[in-house]
Amino acid sequence: MIDPDEIVEFNGQSMAIKDVPDKHIRAMLGYGHGYTGRPVVEGEWAYTPDTCLLTGPTEGTKWINDNQTLVCTGCGLDVT
Repeated sequence: MIDPDEIVEFNGQSMAIKDVPDKHIRAMLGYGHGYTGRPVVEGEWAYTPDTCLLTGPTEGTKWINDNQTLVCTGCGLDVT
């Protein structure tokens, strides 16, 4: 897991990863998913897709709905 408060350089400025304004860049740095237009499965999740700390391609996912839907266990994002 990454530290969302870690300081990185973005567009010539130092800022925390969680404060990088481009969500796709944040996702590449390990914070939040960069996906757009994907549904989020209803449920009690620890994060939202923009703040999820489980960003690896297979980290923290599980199959639900009779193995029809693969979701992130951190935020419920459909990653099927």
